[in-house]
Formats: sequence, structure tokens, C-alpha cells
Amino acid sequence: MSLARSIGRNAALHGVGIMAQRLAGFVMLPLYTRRLSQADYGTIGLIDFTVGLVALIVGLNLADSLVRIYHDFDDERAKNAAIATTVIVNGCLALLAALLLSFASGPLGSIIFGAPVSPRLVTLAAATMALDAFAAPCFIFLRILDRTELFVGVSLSRLAIAVGTNVVWLGLLDGGITAYFASGVIAAAIQAAFLVAWTFRRVPFALSREPLKRLLAFSLPLVPASVCSLALHQSSRYFLGRFGALEVLGVFSVVASAAVDSSSSSSSGTTADAAGSSTTSST
Repeated sequence: MSLARSIGRNAALHGVGIMAQRLAGFVMLPLYTRRLSQADYGTIGLIDFTVGLVALIVGLNLADSLVRIYHDFDDERAKNAAIATTVIVNGCLALLAALLLSFASGPLGSIIFGAPVSPRLVTLAAATMALDAFAAPCFIFLRILDRTELFVGVSLSRLAIAVGTNVVWLGLLDGGITAYFASGVIAAAIQAAFLVAWTFRRVPFALSREPLKRLLAFSLPLVPASVCSLALHQSSRYFLGRFGALEVLGVFSVVASAAVDSSSSSSSGTTADAAGSSTTSST
């Protein structure tokens, strides 16, 4: 296949994944607004922002740096070690952060999140974060191998599982905000289990110091910029929750989410990562 045809084919596949994700967000919006209160939306906004910030800090941009570091090695064994090391370290750091965040959400919830939140919901969101951290380097590995069909297929499968679980648990059984977060955990767990198993069938399970040193040397300088970018675009949620009301934050979150989905759907500058993006509910 020529380079031009390959690029066009991959772009089309990723475009399908991106559009399906945005379409699902619009389709599910009536269900969410019917089953979730404005305060629920406010709680979701606070938890998503805080957990996302923690994920950026503890993730150290390792998964994104893997693309750069992988091609520094000529030896196949070293390349495989870089993949395995990134999956293990990225996942374990996020798992540790998830445990700490879950335990701290009770006594320090108002300080960390800006408003009182349910520790159960924080635990569910933190679990999704940890599972996504194990899956993220595996997605990078798929991109390195140019496995576009599998990349988009896994992303759409997660989306379908999350939507289906939400329709049944949140819509039919009226499971409330707990069902919203739990659906994300279920979808993330199935995705992570498949991707990690697929990856370690192709690379040995090993932790290597040299790839880790190169990953950190490249990724650490990028962390402040990533954190500042998230804070710049979403910190308003924290301040609305802390100094306003969750209902106000809920309305803001709905409008902001709809605006982002609309602009992303019409933009031609989307990336492949959007097809496999990991949010709390994947919708």
C-alpha cells in the first residue's frame, strides 16, 4: 500500500472513531440530563477535573514519550523493554495515586475537590484513572505498530460497553450518579484487560532501568506544561465548586461539554488520540 493511501485510510478510520465518540455524547445527553441532577453534573465536573489533574502529575507523560524513546533503540529487545517498562511504571504510579486519592477523599475531600464529594464516587473515578493508565501505553504500542483497525476497534468497543451499561444501569434501573461512574470502571477494566494481555503476549514482562531513564529525561520537562494547560482550561470548575454551588457548576459543565463536543466534531485538527480518549464514562 502506498504512503498516501495508508495515510488516507488511517485518517478515515480515526475519523470514524472520533465521530462515533462525539455522536455518542450527543445521543446520551438526554439520558444524562433526565437521570442526573444539576448537582450530580457539578460533582462529576469536580471529580473529573481533580482526577484528571492527578493523572497528569503521576503519569509524567510517560505514555506520550514512548513514541519518541521507542525509536531511539535499534535492538528489538530494548524496544520491547521500553514498552513493558512504560506499561508497568505508568500503571503502578496511577494505581498508587488512585489508592491515596481514595483514602484521602473522606477526611480531605472538601480541600482536594473544592466541595464535599462522596468517597465512593472518588474511588470509582480513581479506579478508572488507574485502569486507563495501564491501557494508555498499549494504545501507543498499537500506533507504533500501525494497527489502526485494532486501535479504533478497541476504542469503539469501550464506547459501546460504556453506553450500553449506562443505558441499562442509569437509564432503565435509575442507578444515579453511582451508575455513571461505575459504567466507566466496567468499560475501562475490560479495555485494559484486553490491551495489557495483548501487549504482553508480544513483549516480555520486564522492568528495565535504561528505557525508564530515557523516558523520564524526555517526559518530565513536559509535565508542568500539561498541568498548566489543564488548569487553564478547567480550573474554573474547581472554583465554581468551592465558591459557588454544585448546581451552578453542573449547568456550566453541561454547556462546556456540549460546546467542546460540537467544536471537536466540526474541527479537522483532531488527533488519533481522540478515538481512544479516556474519560470517566467514555461518552
